Amino acid sequence: MLTFVVPLKSPLASGNWRLVSALANRCLKSLASQTDPGYRILLVCNEPPDNLERHANLTVLTLSLPTPGNAQEGMFDKWRKVREGLIHAREFAPCFVMVVDADDCVSRRLAAFVNRRPTAHGWFVETGYCHDEGTRWVFCRAEFHRLCGTSSIVLCHKHDLPDPAAPKSGCLLLDYGHSRIVDHMEKEGRPLEPLPFPAVVYITGTGENHSGYALGPLRSRKPYFAKLLGCRPLLGMLRRQFNLYPIVV
Repeated sequence: MLTFVVPLKSPLASGNWRLVSALANRCLKSLASQTDPGYRILLVCNEPPDNLERHANLTVLTLSLPTPGNAQEGMFDKWRKVREGLIHAREFAPCFVMVVDADDCVSRRLAAFVNRRPTAHGWFVETGYCHDEGTRWVFCRAEFHRLCGTSSIVLCHKHDLPDPAAPKSGCLLLDYGHSRIVDHMEKEGRPLEPLPFPAVVYITGTGENHSGYALGPLRSRKPYFAKLLGCRPLLGMLRRQFNLYPIVV
């Protein structure tokens, strides 16, 4: 079974909670669009997004955490929420776990692909899409897992997940993160395989994240033309694949 862990920032840490809620709801609907019902969504938050659509595959974990005062505290807040989601995921272990940023979108094919391969160690997103929110384009990006946190699916047993009785217990997904998990799993003899299709859309330029893969601000010609060559229109078929509908707030 595929378990999505989604940490959501606090309303008090948001510049525009209506926008944050709209992005989170689109993300959750993208996850819930899976063609295979063998998945779970663990949303970890101070407060759920406005107008949240609840369903049987969604569990909302509400925490009382202090409001982060700066970017560093914001990342600490995020990882505390990820940890809580991973602790809850022990209930389903062994299971495949994917940490998902609350504004990204994933392919509706993921659960079906994962659940047909129960003996695999997991996968990473080698090629994915970037989308500047509000535009009509996506950009294909190689080495996607080095760029975006929504980029690995790892088969986790209970010993791979945090132990609530041992606050300092280690955890693969927390200790190594998206930029190092592929190399670590290779060293452990549990190599992750590249997904054979672009499985994630990394959402940028919302004003509520710190990403910035936008075309305009690029000062160097090399990344500018690399992005331009990978550009493709965001057509209906691609929108449906990721449930990537326009945000209106």
